[in-house]
Formats: sequence, structure tokens, C-alpha cells
Amino acid sequence: MRWSLSGRTMGYRLGVPALEFPMTTAAPTGDLDQRWPVKITLLLTGTMTIMSGATISPALPALHEHFRDTPGIEYLVRMLITVPSIAIALCSPIAGWIVDTFGRKRLMIVGITAYGFAGTSGVFLDSMTGLLISRGLLGVSVACVMTCSTTLAGDYFTGRPRERFTGMRQGFIQFGGVVFVLLGGLVATIDWRAPFLVYLLAFGILPMAIFFIIEPPKIPRPKPGQALAPGDRAPIALMALLYSVEFVQSAAFYMIPTQLPFYLHELGVVNPTLAGIALAVPSLVSALMSILVFATLRRRLSREAIFALGFGSFAFGYVVLSQVSGLSNIMLSLVFVGAALGVIWPNISLWVIDRAPPRLRGRILGGLTMAVFLGHFSSPLISQTLANEIGLLHTFAVMGGAVAVMSLGFVAAATRRGFLRAY
Repeated sequence: MRWSLSGRTMGYRLGVPALEFPMTTAAPTGDLDQRWPVKITLLLTGTMTIMSGATISPALPALHEHFRDTPGIEYLVRMLITVPSIAIALCSPIAGWIVDTFGRKRLMIVGITAYGFAGTSGVFLDSMTGLLISRGLLGVSVACVMTCSTTLAGDYFTGRPRERFTGMRQGFIQFGGVVFVLLGGLVATIDWRAPFLVYLLAFGILPMAIFFIIEPPKIPRPKPGQALAPGDRAPIALMALLYSVEFVQSAAFYMIPTQLPFYLHELGVVNPTLAGIALAVPSLVSALMSILVFATLRRRLSREAIFALGFGSFAFGYVVLSQVSGLSNIMLSLVFVGAALGVIWPNISLWVIDRAPPRLRGRILGGLTMAVFLGHFSSPLISQTLANEIGLLHTFAVMGGAVAVMSLGFVAAATRRGFLRAY
């Protein structure tokens, strides 16, 4: 293997002609899109987002038992999943401003390093307070990594390649969810601390970010008094709508990792590995939909029509879940939820990336990340409050109804603008 490094380019050779990786001076091009080291690095950094919560989700009942004498443990144990979410929500806009102002690569490297240390610290902590603090620090690191990774995907790809890679990236994230939930469930049978060791994988991703991530050219800021071109203006109304849609979707979906393990426990499914398998179903189906179906749907259907289909499937899955019992029936209902997520998330992510001016891309995608994780953080607060009043299964039905209203709204929008793609 031969490495060459200069102020302008970096390349490597492994029995083939060297690949030249622009560092700061050349704009990303279609040729850059074909470079698999860059693609794989972005795909792996994307999985770190779902790893932050999915890995320890199967261990929540064991954590609950270990800290059963802690006041408020019913809420606190679920907050181990969602405290990172509030940290991500608060820090993502700041991370977006940093990547727009100072660049992407350095912040990504810092975020991955912090992620590894914060994630694995749960192995050594034996207080709920300490665990919650470490989870908050993990959330700060995820905000940095996710904002950088999503922004770089928008920098490197345009047009159809962007649509394909957005679907592939979301699918890879969900495949990561399958792997990390199953792995977390498997090692949780040993001890509730064991899933925290999974975060060591961050230190395997770190060298890839150092060697393969390319800093795109900086977009110059407008001079004082210079009028902005139409494409340089942020579509505030559209972004507010998409952020709101993502918040509701995230709050509804996150009932699965925060509430489903406890419902399964009530049904007698006490093995964390079986809980991990159930939690992996929506991630697996979502991954297949994102990779194999989304790009085809996007070529044929409008964005509004994709949302109408996705939220309709989501609502159907939750309503079915509220009416059935037994592990196999629950898994079947989760198939519909996974299929929905597999088209909703890449659709909304692509829509935001396409409409975000390049000079504001980091900040706008940081806002989308904030909406995602505000939904995650709010989910157990909303669902547990409802569950205490009306029961967990009725809570799934209520959430399904809220998502059904969104589906009908997008049906109306698609009726006005067209169900087939026209833009």
C-alpha cells in the first residue's frame, strides 16, 4: 500500500492506480461520488446515531432491576435512551453553525473520539446519575458526528446519486440498528454493563474518518450589502413544516425502543435476546425499504405522495399493535412500522438537503437533527404519561391515530400537487 500526502491531495494504492482525494481546493464532483472509502465512512458514521440508543435498549429491564430502589426509576431508566436525544437536540444547531463556519472534518473526528469514551464509560459507572451524565455527553458527540455526516452527504452528492445514497445511507443506519439491537440483547444476557462495550466500535471508525473524509471547499459568505440569490435563501416555512413532521414521527416511533421491551416483559418475554430480535424487526424492514425501494418510489412519486404512503403504513402498524398479543403478531405489526420508516426518513432528509442553500446546509441539517431528537426525548414523557392514564396498548393506538392524521394531510397535499413526480 502506498500513501501520498500533500497540501492539496491524498491518495492510496492497493494494486490499482492511486485514487486522488481532494482536501480543500477542489469541489466535490460525480467522480468523487464513486469512491467507496468515502461512502463507507459516511455509512458507518451514520450508524453511530442509532447505536447510541439501540445498543442498550434490550438491557433496560435489567437496568431497572439493578436500580430498582432509585426514586423515579420508571422514568429514569427510560431516560437512559432519551437523555442523549435532548443533548443532541440542544447541540445540533451549534454543530451546524460550526460546520458551516469552520468546516466538517475536524468536528467529526472530535465527535467520534468523544463518542467512544462517553459510550464505554457506562461499563464503570454504578449510579443512575453518573449513567445519565455519561449519556448526555454521548449525545453531544452524536450531535457532532450526525450533523457532519449528513452535511457531507449533501456536499458530495447531487441529483440521482444523492437520492440513491440517501436511501442507501438510511438503510445502512437501520441495518446498524438490527446489528446493535441484536448484539446488545445478546451481551445483555451476560450482564447489563456488557452492551456499553459495543461503543468501542467508534475507535474502529475513527481512522477511516481521519484518512478518507474530505473537507469540501468553503462556501464564501455574501459581502455586506450584497443581495442574496433566490437559491441562497433558506425556505423558512418549508423547513418549519418538515421539522414539525419529523418531530411527530420521531416521538411516535421512539415508543418502540422505550416502551416495547416492557410490554414484552409483561407478556412473559423476559429473555433480552428475544426482545432484541423484536426490536430489530422494524430496523431490518426499514433498511430493506430504504435500499431497495426508496429510490424507485422517488423516481415515480411526489414527495407528498411518499409521505402519505409512509405515514399510512406507520399508523396501520401501530393500530394493529394495539390490538394484538403474542410475539409473532407484534413482530408482524412492526413490519408495517419499519416499511414506513424506510421511506419517511430518506424522503424528509432528501427534501431538506435539496432545498438547503449550500452555505447554510450545516445549520439547516442541524435543525433537522434537533427535530429528530427532540421527538426522541419527548417520546417517553408523552407515552409514559398516556400509558399511566389509559394503558400502554391504548397509547400505541393514540399515537397511531396522530400519525394517521398526518397521512391524510399529505394525501390532501398530493391531491393538490400531484401524486406522480413532477419536480
